[in-house]
Amino acid sequence: QLNLVSGTATKVQLDTETYDIQNEFDSTTNYRFTATVAGYYLVTGVVWYVNTVNDKQYDARIYKNGANVATGNIIQTSSIDGIKAVVTDIVYLAANDYIELYATSNAGVNTVDIQSNSYATYMSIAKIA
Repeated sequence: QLNLVSGTATKVQLDTETYDIQNEFDSTTNYRFTATVAGYYLVTGVVWYVNTVNDKQYDARIYKNGANVATGNIIQTSSIDGIKAVVTDIVYLAANDYIELYATSNAGVNTVDIQSNSYATYMSIAKIA
């Protein structure tokens, strides 16, 4: 995803699946995980930003049913281009609740991009209880 609007939460379009045993992730339309079984889930999201600006904050956010439930952030402190924001949380999901990964660049410019490779930007979800 290119040219993120600074200060605006943007849904990350995760269009590649490594595994999806229960067919709970939509990688073509809504780019979200929908639980088929209620329980506690370990959710990790990683957003790799490129074309970053020094001394600015970059966020990775877990959204449950359209609302932010966890945020991880990092501040770019070196001249090396590229930075990863990571967020991890345990989230209770009822059947049909959904999880999405959002990114927020607070760079003050609209030229920051998300690295598109699945090893760089991804979400991992595992039912733990």
